[in-house]
Amino acid sequence: MKIITQGLIAYCMLLGTSPIANAANVSQEEIAAISVPNSVESSIGALNYQDGAPTKETAEKLYDYVDLMHAVKAYNDNQAPASMFAMRRGYQSLGVHKSNQVIIHEKPQDANAIYLVANSQTLYVFNFLDLKTDGPLVLESSPKTLGFLNSMWQTHIADIGVTGADKGKGGKYLILPPNYQGEVPKGYIVIRSPTYGIWYASRGFLTNGNPEPSLSIIKNSLRIYPLAKANNPPKTEFIDATGKQYNTVTRNDFQFFEDLNAVVQAEPIDSLGAERRGVLKAIGIEKGKQFSPDARMKGILTDAVNIGHGYFRALWWQPKDKANASYPDDKNSHWMTGFPNRNTTFIEKGAMELNSRLRMHGIGTGVTPAMSSVAAGKGSDYAFVFVDKEGERFDGGQTYKLTLPANIPVANFWSIIVYDAQTRSYLPTSQSGAMLSSVFDGLKANADGSTDIYFGPKAPKGHESNWLETLPNKSWFICLRMYGPTEAWLNATWRPSEIELLK
Repeated sequence: MKIITQGLIAYCMLLGTSPIANAANVSQEEIAAISVPNSVESSIGALNYQDGAPTKETAEKLYDYVDLMHAVKAYNDNQAPASMFAMRRGYQSLGVHKSNQVIIHEKPQDANAIYLVANSQTLYVFNFLDLKTDGPLVLESSPKTLGFLNSMWQTHIADIGVTGADKGKGGKYLILPPNYQGEVPKGYIVIRSPTYGIWYASRGFLTNGNPEPSLSIIKNSLRIYPLAKANNPPKTEFIDATGKQYNTVTRNDFQFFEDLNAVVQAEPIDSLGAERRGVLKAIGIEKGKQFSPDARMKGILTDAVNIGHGYFRALWWQPKDKANASYPDDKNSHWMTGFPNRNTTFIEKGAMELNSRLRMHGIGTGVTPAMSSVAAGKGSDYAFVFVDKEGERFDGGQTYKLTLPANIPVANFWSIIVYDAQTRSYLPTSQSGAMLSSVFDGLKANADGSTDIYFGPKAPKGHESNWLETLPNKSWFICLRMYGPTEAWLNATWRPSEIELLK
């Protein structure tokens, strides 16, 4: 016993602490495991203690670090609602403030409107429904359109149109507010929403490049009005956003958290899980309370935006995992998908794929199962590529080539769009929409049926019809969209080449 006690005293002297009372029967290894030396080196510097009690300076250092950790997590986990808020703000800048006011792009979108990876081959219809102001809302959907509803947390509520309950024939939907207890009349397709704010997004398709047939159908049939006014519904107001400049993308500064707080305050507390609410509370965002961080916390939150946003970009340009790889068994492939295993919930084997969720919400908006088809010939599927064959970012001053092998596996059509690496929206070139598609006249195929697509500041001679313009001193990436992908795409027996720098 005397030897053990002397050893314990010597060990505690080494730690700079006093012997622990009644510890004679506990091994020194156990004591070491539950004790802390007077000074510990860590990734955030030296952590100093006085017999287990942190110094004031160490405590402040730890608080700063953990607050930053919570803030980065809050940023990474909440791209989706901040994006919803930014999109609604963009619509409001065009005068859209009511549920029956609808943004429509009567001509395909171009670089004037900043949207995350929007498509210039469809006719977009957008608005935000306000169930808090209007109560239950009736949405009479247009035939031959493809749409969906997302909550303010950018989670899928329901599909509308071709993949919805109306099967593209047009239907009368009744959308009920959170926890609605009132009478539900018959004759409607009933949808219950977890949030008061709802994003409605729909697309009409071009006919031989002509938007007029879809435009006419939508304007003559789309109706949105409160159930209380069903006997005398207000007229749907269409606001043409063609060519108008507006932004729907989140800011990379402290306002991100102000926007996030606005969503928290507006929506039901139970529309978000307790764990996620806890992280937000840790940084000062709490339902029913004012968000007013002091200078120290505001600096930490601003730092968190810089770190979180940088991390999102690293996930796309320099991925360390294969979760979003289009061809995970090919270590030399750089093609990536927005939804791992075509799963739009981001949940794999009971666990949330945090990186995949951040990837998708940082690059795009909208979540619906129809965005990642698992049935041949139906829905759509997307593939992105951010770097060339050698893993280098795309340089807008250089020329590159992509080859699409013969028999491109789509039941409908495919398209390729070039995006600005900064805004993740259309690259503003002389080509409206910066897109090539299988519906374009003049696209030339090779003798073996394959199709070469060129990217660069100038069209290679003889390949003008197969060229997409890029801008010197601007980085870019592309999205390959497959509408109605068939079996060869789904099982990866057909695949695009890597994009090669031409020298």
